[in-house]
Amino acid sequence: MSSSLSAPGARPRLVPQTGPALWRAADLSPSDWMIPLGQEAAAELDAALAALGGKRPDSAAEVKLPTLALVIADLRERLEHGRGFALLRGLPFDRHGPAGAEGLLLALGLHLGMPLPRDAAAEGGPVTHLASCPAEPPGGRPAPFHADACDAVALLCLRQPPASGASALISAAAVHNALLKRDRTALEVLYRPLPHLDEADFQATQFRLADMATELEAARALLWRACAKLDSRAPDATAYCAMAKRFATDAGSRVADEALQLFGGYGYLTDYKIEKIVRDLRVHRILEGTNEIMRVITARHMLGRR
Repeated sequence: MSSSLSAPGARPRLVPQTGPALWRAADLSPSDWMIPLGQEAAAELDAALAALGGKRPDSAAEVKLPTLALVIADLRERLEHGRGFALLRGLPFDRHGPAGAEGLLLALGLHLGMPLPRDAAAEGGPVTHLASCPAEPPGGRPAPFHADACDAVALLCLRQPPASGASALISAAAVHNALLKRDRTALEVLYRPLPHLDEADFQATQFRLADMATELEAARALLWRACAKLDSRAPDATAYCAMAKRFATDAGSRVADEALQLFGGYGYLTDYKIEKIVRDLRVHRILEGTNEIMRVITARHMLGRR
């Protein structure tokens, strides 16, 4: 671990980084980052692309890659516990055109994890095309380093870029150690949370959360009132129970759906509990009398009918 926080707001305890993720370019050899592939692996990808028939794969199950399974496992190990980057050499990207190359890249990404769009607001899926780059960056300076909101980034070069379009890789562990020696205060800043990335700070999100909380409290209040009516054997207890059941289950479903919407695509994943809450709540609008029947009971009470 490079740092730890004992309590919210506490200063991080910074220690030097070690391990294979700590490297400098001069210390690396091709075997550290290059994974050569043979004709068998290329043929398997060709067959997978033919089976897709020009369609973008949506899951790893659509693209069977038994031969490449060991290579992908090695790649995942290098990314998670090794140098943090790798080059696959020998893949048949150059003979299928841009559309075919995109399908192959996406297939490999699906076997590694869950592909995400570079920009959550952009359309077109997880593959971003960079058709060209300026011969001279604005201001005559190289483009600044940046971090993408994901665990790994896959780069596929179909044509040799100009010098200004070259990508540079830096070991974050090496940067950490260098800052630890030169400017510990600056390093501490890098370990602080980024408040501008907190979704709850946006007013639109706050409005939705306030509406969700209000609906839940209103449902809870009506439920308690129905319980009180039932305990006191009030003549209108049945109607109040019907109103509470209908309103609470509808409100719960609406609030759960809004919560899932706030999670975006992640809300559908089993890694997050919200998808199970949405699934489980749906049945309660049917069990113990559908909500339509609850409306009938309420209306009959209002109209003085039985």
